[in-house]
Amino acid sequence: MIWLGPLLVSIGAVTGAFGAFFLKKGAKKFSLNIKGIFQKNIIIGLIFYAFGAVIGFSGLRFGELSLVYPFAAFGYIASTFISWKMLNEKISWQKILAIILIIMGLILIVQ
Repeated sequence: MIWLGPLLVSIGAVTGAFGAFFLKKGAKKFSLNIKGIFQKNIIIGLIFYAFGAVIGFSGLRFGELSLVYPFAAFGYIASTFISWKMLNEKISWQKILAIILIIMGLILIVQ
């Protein structure tokens, strides 16, 4: 049961990263009118964000905040890989180092 909080926060963060991906896609056609605001990718992105928030918030109930909340960093890791795979963005050595440091930090927190 101790892993339920970190797991839910991690799933929520990754779900939110998919929300950011769809909002990024929707931003290309965004404009301040009904058609520009209520387009498919923006709606999908908002749904992913909302779903991820509900999952993540529910995970905060399980465990200490200082142990559970750092797992939201999986959102950064997921958004990096999603942008690389689906948007053809480059992953620099600095991003790789940051991901390694995030994972090392999470390992230290759970020890």
